[in-house]
Amino acid sequence: RGNPFAEKNRLCLVGLRLHHEDGTVENKTWKIEYDTTPYAGAITDIKAHVSVCSLVVGFNLKFDLAWLARYGISLPTSCRVFDCQLAEFILDAQRTPYPSLDGCLSKYGLPLKSRAVGEYWDLGIDTPDIPYDILSSYLRDDLARTDELYQTLLPRCSNPLYGLHMQDERV
Repeated sequence: RGNPFAEKNRLCLVGLRLHHEDGTVENKTWKIEYDTTPYAGAITDIKAHVSVCSLVVGFNLKFDLAWLARYGISLPTSCRVFDCQLAEFILDAQRTPYPSLDGCLSKYGLPLKSRAVGEYWDLGIDTPDIPYDILSSYLRDDLARTDELYQTLLPRCSNPLYGLHMQDERV
């Protein structure tokens, strides 16, 4: 339902999990069209962070890249990408199209993501109407779970063909 190509839909929050050279990890989140707060500064800040990335990891990454593109944010050409959903699809011999994040986490014995936002959606409450503290906590949790899954999948994806498939995500 969050199709980035439907004009009525809005990007509410953006989150990045940054791995710094000193080994520290930092989650950054920005409000975009969550409320009436102007978001031009957030877009500028996101662009600045993304412009120096050498690797972007996601789950169903083409969805996230489409949302970012809608707001004028693109990855540098030198930036590599890794889509955990695509990696799992290939590792599973293409038996499960569009595997879920929770399904992948469960398969590898990792903690499942929070259900807090899903409970609101199940009640028919749209994302912009979910309390910010719930939504931002969900986003930070999603970043952490995706990172854990990436760390688990990466050693299994050593064949260079994985990298080729990943770069196709950018198209």
